[in-house]
Amino acid sequence: MAVSPSSLVLWALPLLILFQMSSRSSAHFTVKGPDEPMVVMVGEDVELPCHLDPQMKAEHMEVRWFRNIISNVVHLYRDGKDLDEDQMPQYWGRTELLTDDINVGRVVLRLYKVRISDDGEFRCYFHDGGFYEEAVILLRVTAVGSQPQIRMAGQEGGGIRLVCSSSGWFPKPRLRWTDPRGQERPLMTESQSQDGAGLFRTEGSLVVADSSTSAVSCSVRDPIFGREKATEVSIAESFFPRVSPVLVALAVILPLLVLLLIGTACVIWAQRREKAKLKRMNVELESTCSTLNKENNILRSSYKKLERNLGTLRTENNALIRNNSALIWKNRDATRDPDKTYPRMNGAKGSRIMDDRSPGEDNRN
Repeated sequence: MAVSPSSLVLWALPLLILFQMSSRSSAHFTVKGPDEPMVVMVGEDVELPCHLDPQMKAEHMEVRWFRNIISNVVHLYRDGKDLDEDQMPQYWGRTELLTDDINVGRVVLRLYKVRISDDGEFRCYFHDGGFYEEAVILLRVTAVGSQPQIRMAGQEGGGIRLVCSSSGWFPKPRLRWTDPRGQERPLMTESQSQDGAGLFRTEGSLVVADSSTSAVSCSVRDPIFGREKATEVSIAESFFPRVSPVLVALAVILPLLVLLLIGTACVIWAQRREKAKLKRMNVELESTCSTLNKENNILRSSYKKLERNLGTLRTENNALIRNNSALIWKNRDATRDPDKTYPRMNGAKGSRIMDDRSPGEDNRN
């Protein structure tokens, strides 16, 4: 059976329509937002836009705004109405979804009275059936703080110490000092703190030691957005401590005098120490000499005593010798023959009697 071309077209047309409807309902899309960060001042309102690409109706889709995870809901739109059951408490009453162009896939989240805690990423999420996509919108919150206040904190290191402070800044600001020529001066100290609302307070000090510097300026600047506030102060020369020539001379002379006194004291102390040492040595020497003299006297006395004893011994010895000689001759006279005559020799200290008998005769008798 032959089929005409017209009947083939009529048969295929419903299939084509069904295919287009099916492809449209399951068409993929992307979600786009601003390429640049959205900047807003603390306390102001901001609108965060996002849209589908390609354009398509989104009334039937779920539109969800959240922070870092999908459960941290900022605003939820589903089934054509706003739902606040899952909304984070800090966003209650502060959000509104503008759906005037939702028929072309464009929505806007309006956020009221922006806080420091709102700084960061927001995610715009579209969900249709089994397909979903999201875009990231970066919100930058900024706060310009108070006019810097400069106060004098007294004299320090031969100059004047100035302290500059300012509060109510976000993000963390940068404080700097400059001279009249615009050259930056180094900070002596710097401190920063954050209050309960997340706003920063900064404080920095500077010591101005040169009276020729008639004025200095303190500026506090937001390093991200470039907003800046500055305050200039002039310092009268009378505030700087004046250095007297007499004080300068004293500052030079006094250390020298101190060194001289220390040197003199050291010399005197050394001399006294040496003198005391010599005195001790002299006392020891005198004591030694006295001891030697006493020993010498004892030796002399002993020597004289020995001489006396020696003389006595000599006398006694001579007497013993004489007595002994007399006894010897007496004994010999007692044993000699009275009939014989014995020759006698006279000596210097006495006489010696010589027997004229020969040894042989003696032996014979």
